[in-house]
Amino acid sequence: MGGVRVRVRHPEGTLQVQAEDSWTVGQFIEHLRKETGVPCFVLKSGFPPAVIDLSDKNISLGALNLDGSAITLTPVEDTSPEAVRSREMAKLVERDSLMAAELAAAESTATPSSGQSDPKRPDNLSVPWPEMDDGYMVLRVMADDNSCLFTALSAALVPQVRDPAPFLRNQIAEYILSHRDTYNRATLEKSPEDYVANLRGRDFWGGSIEMSVLSAIYDIQIVAVDVKVR
Repeated sequence: MGGVRVRVRHPEGTLQVQAEDSWTVGQFIEHLRKETGVPCFVLKSGFPPAVIDLSDKNISLGALNLDGSAITLTPVEDTSPEAVRSREMAKLVERDSLMAAELAAAESTATPSSGQSDPKRPDNLSVPWPEMDDGYMVLRVMADDNSCLFTALSAALVPQVRDPAPFLRNQIAEYILSHRDTYNRATLEKSPEDYVANLRGRDFWGGSIEMSVLSAIYDIQIVAVDVKVR
């Protein structure tokens, strides 16, 4: 019987693989990913176990002389740029969720009663910036309408746009849909299509993902500071 037969030991058990003669190393790798659910791994064989070189994915699997071998599959962390960005974005999503929950809880206990204004909450507040010659920072309180992030950034990014929040939401949505390697289900915690559908609605809060996208679109650095705490 032709082909390449190997036994692969992986974290969830053992896999018997009967590969075709025409398989390339790349096809073998994809088969193992599909069958084991492990996206990134190293393969070892022999005694003492030695790492099998899988760098050339276009060569024939037969060139590795694995027929009849027992192979160990060991998961490793994916260090590709796309995977690293995806993990970083996932951390930002988690942080945003925690901040949103904390802010909602604070607002529910600190909101003034109906008809009363908060004398400690100015519409604009200028703060000196000693590090810059004659510089200053301006704190502007945005309307609490779930679009405050977009409204705040629009003054610097698109001051000419009459209704800036929907404009920026749409820009971000289009960018996410065209950069699915970075903004994928793992990063967004839902499909890009579902995330974008929510983003385009007026009830969706902007957060670190939206700021990262706008930073890329406009080639700028955006710094977010919690002025309530600091």
